[in-house]
Formats: sequence, structure tokens, C-alpha cells
Amino acid sequence: MGETVNKSKIAEEIGQRIFKALFWDVCPPTNINFSCSCPVPKDGEKKEVGKTYHNNQGTHPMDASFSYIDPYLGKKIYLNTDFKSYSQKSITPPKIRSSLKSLAETISCAQDSSEWAKFVCCGEATKEVRGLLFLYNSDYKYEHDIITIF
Repeated sequence: MGETVNKSKIAEEIGQRIFKALFWDVCPPTNINFSCSCPVPKDGEKKEVGKTYHNNQGTHPMDASFSYIDPYLGKKIYLNTDFKSYSQKSITPPKIRSSLKSLAETISCAQDSSEWAKFVCCGEATKEVRGLLFLYNSDYKYEHDIITIF
């Protein structure tokens, strides 16, 4: 566990250095979970037709959130960021696909979550939340174009 935490901290530090140079704001807090608004119904509970359910433990992670003013839209955009620190051997299509699916579910809930807004948005009436998957190669050995994974 300690090694994973240390790798995660490295990814966060690098991310904050990069995003600060882009004039993005870091929105505290970091490393929190917020409630899922679409958990898979428990056995015996009825599913709503047309509703998408998330297969998780009832919460979604938020490693960090950044915001910036979109120069074309003129509004604040929030980036719910998932930091992933992988060794070369761990950067595989199934692993990346799983991370992207989890991030998509997180953003789906964050967009409408008053709990997420309370943590991050400081009471703004409307918000636009987007996802950012930040991949960090912890052993510096991955030498391929990441697009090949997709």
C-alpha cells in the first residue's frame, strides 16, 4: 500500500506542476470519495428503464479537481482528475479501458452531484464537469505512443 501511495503522490506533484503552468486552479480537497447517484440496485430492487447504473461500491473517487476558464465558452470548467501511476507492464488496453470506464462513471455522477459541488464548486449554481485521466509511467520504461492502446 505504501508504495502505491508514494507513486500516487509523485503523479499528483507532477500534475500540479504542469497544471499550474497552464494557469489552472487546484480545487481543494484532494483524494476524496463522493456518493454514487446511480449504484446498481441491490437484489430484489427494481431497475428503472433507460437508467445507467454504475457497478461500484457506492462511491466515486476524486484524486484532484482543477478548474479553468474556457477561452471559447467563457465559463469555468472543472476537471475531475484521476491520477494513475503505472509501470510499463501495467499500461495495457484492459487496464486503461477500465480506468476510462471508471472515470466516465465518476463524471456522470459528479455533473449532477450536490455533494461533489459542495466539495469543489463553492456554491456555483451550474457547473460543467469533465474528466481527465492522468497517466504517469512510474518506471520510465514505456516507450510507445499511448494512442496505440486505443
